[in-house]
Amino acid sequence: MQVTGYIPDWSVKAGAPFTVHAASVSGLVYLHLRQHLGPVSTPCDWPQTSKAVTDVQALRCDQTELSVPSGSWFEVRIGSALEAGFELGFDLRLPASGAACGGIAALIGGSAGLRMSITDRFTPVLEWIEDERVVAAQEVDLRLDPMRWNRCTLGLRNDALEVRVLGPEGQGAAFDMALSVPTARLDRLILGALPGWPASRCRIGHPVLHDAMGRELACWDLARAAAHPMAVSDRQLGAFDGWLHGAPRRAVPARGWTGEHVPGTAPEQFNAVDLSGDDLEDAGWPVLTTLTAPEETGVYSAILSTGPEVNWADRESFDALPLFVTPGAATGARVALVMPTFSYRAYANNSFWQPEDPEQFPQAGPTQSAPLYEAAAQMGLKSLYCQHGDGSGVALASARRPQLTVRADFHSQLLGMPHQFAADLAILDWLRVSGTAFDVLTDECLDDETADVLAGYDVAITGSHPEYCTRASLGAYDRHRQRGGSILYAGGNGFYWRIARAPQAPHLIEVARREGVRTWDAEPGEACHALDGRPGGLSRNFAPAPEAIFGNSFCAMGFSGDGSYQRAPDLDSGSLPPRIAQVLADLGDAPFGVAGLELDGVRPQGFRAGRRHVLAQAVELPAGYVPAIEDFPSLDGFSTGAEAKLRAAVRGQIVLVEHAAGGLGLSIGSIRWAEGLRDSGDRRSCAALLTAALHDMLERSGHRTTKTQKTTEQEPTRRSLDDGSGGKSP
Repeated sequence: MQVTGYIPDWSVKAGAPFTVHAASVSGLVYLHLRQHLGPVSTPCDWPQTSKAVTDVQALRCDQTELSVPSGSWFEVRIGSALEAGFELGFDLRLPASGAACGGIAALIGGSAGLRMSITDRFTPVLEWIEDERVVAAQEVDLRLDPMRWNRCTLGLRNDALEVRVLGPEGQGAAFDMALSVPTARLDRLILGALPGWPASRCRIGHPVLHDAMGRELACWDLARAAAHPMAVSDRQLGAFDGWLHGAPRRAVPARGWTGEHVPGTAPEQFNAVDLSGDDLEDAGWPVLTTLTAPEETGVYSAILSTGPEVNWADRESFDALPLFVTPGAATGARVALVMPTFSYRAYANNSFWQPEDPEQFPQAGPTQSAPLYEAAAQMGLKSLYCQHGDGSGVALASARRPQLTVRADFHSQLLGMPHQFAADLAILDWLRVSGTAFDVLTDECLDDETADVLAGYDVAITGSHPEYCTRASLGAYDRHRQRGGSILYAGGNGFYWRIARAPQAPHLIEVARREGVRTWDAEPGEACHALDGRPGGLSRNFAPAPEAIFGNSFCAMGFSGDGSYQRAPDLDSGSLPPRIAQVLADLGDAPFGVAGLELDGVRPQGFRAGRRHVLAQAVELPAGYVPAIEDFPSLDGFSTGAEAKLRAAVRGQIVLVEHAAGGLGLSIGSIRWAEGLRDSGDRRSCAALLTAALHDMLERSGHRTTKTQKTTEQEPTRRSLDDGSGGKSP
């Protein structure tokens, strides 16, 4: 990539300001905004499926390197320097992989200081630094045990450094280093590695500072956040509060952990933080420009290019930063399309590409998004599906960084298809072509608003894969159905992971993976989120469970291709809303829709509200699909015929719910349904079913407009909206 960037506040109200941050190897960026009208199948489709809404601006870009200052550390700035000697003590646990070790701690006075690092042989190295240069170094003949706690102390007293390391059984050694320039000043202390130091991966716990007489000067609390999730309080006198840079995960089990799982009940057992050389909170790129969001709600992209005329065929010469413009005031629209931006952020910069098992990923192949993947790898960017260098999972994701795989023209190399944001533009296109007036909202809207943001709408529509939700964002859907609103859940594997977000740091989200289908597993004691102090994990373990709201939940997955749906054999069409019933009657027993990638189904024990109808079941799924692991609390039944039993457990179901308050809920249960919406002829009836459901929902609300009535009566399906030549009516 020759140019890229990010919009840290990508969910913005109409007419509000927002900033664009960018990097360009040429030092110059050409910028304009485009509004999305539909999916962007290839980069060359941009002019046809979006429209320019601003003129091109030529802007100077001060960031000429596509690089980010990754790494996390704990820092305390003393203020006025302390004199007469002091000692920093802390617990240290190294990872199993020595290659992930590096800078661990430093005491700095003015331009000089002591730094302790760990080699890949797990031996300490003491370095005296002056003016950022190492002027003396000594490797200590002591090997620390990885994955076990050690107690370290670094002392700075007049003309000598004193370092002691005690192992788990209290065994250890003490070391001294003479100083070339005697000092006993301290104005800054560091735990972890500053940018430019050898990258570290370690767990630090129970940090404390003593003076030369052994009196405690400061004692820091890594378990409980203060006014900000990255602020660290000094519990002693409150004079030396610190800060966690790079958004490491705090409140993890410390030395002395006895099995508690909620940090709030025993904070001393969680007085630790994981520091890593590939953590990233803020790329720190300068502001390229500040713009005003368009007055029309919708989905936009800020196009950054290396020339005044965008060369759409050269994907390295331009980039497209998504922007979601939400209503600044009531628009009168009765339909809200909620873009699943938490899920976009969780998947951003995923590393699912390059050679993989062809039997598991038969759809994999060359991708037009290779420049995006390569740029993410070049900058060391990671998603919530990635692992740190020691194999532990990446638990926090920030919006203040390039999110390179969240692009309108993104194609997943492993899946061989558009995914997430790129797929959801087909849902936007369906609404636009059907003539439905709608507002665009985001997960941030549902989580941020003190007022109920869905209260003004009759129907809420989801994206194709709204996998991640906070307690508040899921609660917004629940309140919507309880007051009689309808929900069209237009995808699959939605609302699976409960994530955390803090009001003081809304650019961060956090996930704790301890069960379910996952790419990494948190350690025991790490099931709670540090951002809000609440337990994380699968949403099904909390109330309300997703199935209580939507009628189905994630139950199967496969990467081998798509199947279809078929009307449920025992379906009583006479009990259904009229338009849904008509579409299903017209289909008869013929396969329809797109069932694929990840599917939802019913769990009778998980449903508690309304009247549920199973409309259709997934059929013709290719080999390679497996049921969700959480559906099998016991493996006793798989002692024989395991493969056949697993295959039999694979299912997917379209569900209609008639809620007690009067609203409807249609849950498609397939991520790949959005692919069928790309077909202007609607040969798989994907648009027909959604359109029928939407009009039944609007009619159920009892406030239909004349325009909506006309559209319902004369244009009940998208098929009738085709202009007859394969194109789409405006």
